[in-house]
Amino acid sequence: MMSLRRAVAIGLMLAGIIHVVAVLAIPAAAPRNAFQRALALATPGRVVVPSDPAFLPGLDPAFVHALCRLEPGEGAVRLAGRMPDTVWSLAVIDASGTTTWSASRAAIAGADLELDVGAAALLDRLRVERAAVERSTLYAPVETEAAVVLIRAFAETRAQRAAIVPMLESLACGGSAT
Repeated sequence: MMSLRRAVAIGLMLAGIIHVVAVLAIPAAAPRNAFQRALALATPGRVVVPSDPAFLPGLDPAFVHALCRLEPGEGAVRLAGRMPDTVWSLAVIDASGTTTWSASRAAIAGADLELDVGAAALLDRLRVERAAVERSTLYAPVETEAAVVLIRAFAETRAQRAAIVPMLESLACGGSAT
């Protein structure tokens, strides 16, 4: 007859194996990372403010969130336009779901945003070519075929939110940066 200690040890080993298998199965059970969720909502060539404020978990409800889908391929693409006069930030999410670059309002002088997204080597070449021209262009290197820019702008009141949404939607998204 099996001793109690042996039965408990076998039970604990089985529980451990089941736990490890369950943890390793999580990515397969939930294949939609941040990039895939954002990609499903974003439309190429325009900034979209999703109607569901919880389209990505953990987003602050005090901010208006918008998405710009960029597909630089072999070139560089641009997100440009006038940003709201409030606290805002940008995050570039690559195809692996990783935030590869981010910036805030403090990164630019004034309210006009120019963000070029593309391969690092191309962006370095653009920086050198544009060095003689004073510009406040931001450069976000991405080594994947597609990226999504998550734009966050603080809106304390409903009136501010109503003013910020069309401003973000009017940003130019996806034009050539070269």
